[in-house]
Amino acid sequence: MGAPERCWTAMLTSTPISTMTQSAACHPSRSTDFCTARRRPRSASSARLWATASSQVVWRAFMTSPGSVVTLPDTHRTVCDQREPIPPTCVEWIKRGASLRPRPCMQSRHPQDPSPEQLAALPVHMRRWYHVADFVNRYLKFLSAAWIHTTMRFVLWCTAGNRMKVHGAEHVADLDKKSRVLMVANHRSFFDFYVVAFANVRHTRLAQRAFFPVRAKFFYEGFVGTFINWWMTILAMFPPIVRDSSGRAWNRYALRRLQDELTIPGTWVGIHPEGRRNKEAGPYSFLKPHAGTGRIALSVGDIRVVPLYVVGISNNIVQEGVFNWRRPEERRIDVFFGPPVDLSELRSGIDANSEPSQEESLAAAELCMDAIYDLAEQHRSLYNPDHPAVVPPWRAAADASDES
Repeated sequence: MGAPERCWTAMLTSTPISTMTQSAACHPSRSTDFCTARRRPRSASSARLWATASSQVVWRAFMTSPGSVVTLPDTHRTVCDQREPIPPTCVEWIKRGASLRPRPCMQSRHPQDPSPEQLAALPVHMRRWYHVADFVNRYLKFLSAAWIHTTMRFVLWCTAGNRMKVHGAEHVADLDKKSRVLMVANHRSFFDFYVVAFANVRHTRLAQRAFFPVRAKFFYEGFVGTFINWWMTILAMFPPIVRDSSGRAWNRYALRRLQDELTIPGTWVGIHPEGRRNKEAGPYSFLKPHAGTGRIALSVGDIRVVPLYVVGISNNIVQEGVFNWRRPEERRIDVFFGPPVDLSELRSGIDANSEPSQEESLAAAELCMDAIYDLAEQHRSLYNPDHPAVVPPWRAAADASDES
């Protein structure tokens, strides 16, 4: 996915209904030109006028031929300083005296569906659970947000509330309910992002419209995994990721789905660039990152990429609850938030009409892992200064290639 589609806002000062000033937001959709008129009605009569005008605009938009566009003359181009073709419905508004200006394009609240070929990459039983999770995440997402904010907040307070120490909260203090955030973290435990979600509830005003891509084989296959997905997040562990090569077509859709979701204000996605849980000994070792995280970060414009380092939590939730109430200071859970990852240099080199390459995506993922590694070094200098520094594998590979 390249840069977001160009949207246009036409501010109308004169319309067939002389008592109204409307805003028409137009953008080229995948199937047809689309245009809507929006205005806050001030009275019952103006509401009727607004509804009439809106229906006329929408009707005209969908009566146009699919994919048709009109190129504006140079006199109109000086108004918007853009070279993209403008939908013909917007041109009609311009002819009526509108001034045109570009604005960021937000996708529909209903992201595109997977193709039959992509769905076929999922086994039948996973496909069934995907359809259930897809329905919940499209139409009942408020249930997941409410569940995380209440029930899971209480559960995590019981298991981690006395042990968790947050560092770098100033880096996320300005996040609000409209922020769009990609959070990238190391992966040591099954519960890394549960702790992060708890930290978000405590220290930010970030909306709880959250998505956590997970491996399909466990969370969308057996009873235990699907039960955990239901009980702990109301299916916010979505979309499923297939690890073997047979799921490549599906994984392309999963990445695109996350990109579409991140265009919606108030959405945050928690993802592990390493792609799998790190089982190596020592808290400061890492796995090589995968390119998928970088592709998401580069493909969605104007999102914040926040690095995290989480350490101190195990895979046994019962044990974690015991530790929380028995000498919690000896079993501390540290969550380090870092400053946003700067991807501007990589983004500037990507053509607006193309997707980032594998090399560019991998470079972005390595930048994310560099930021996580720097946070791990902060933890080491604070609590384990005698622990030897560990060179991460992607840096070791880069050093070896430079020497050769």
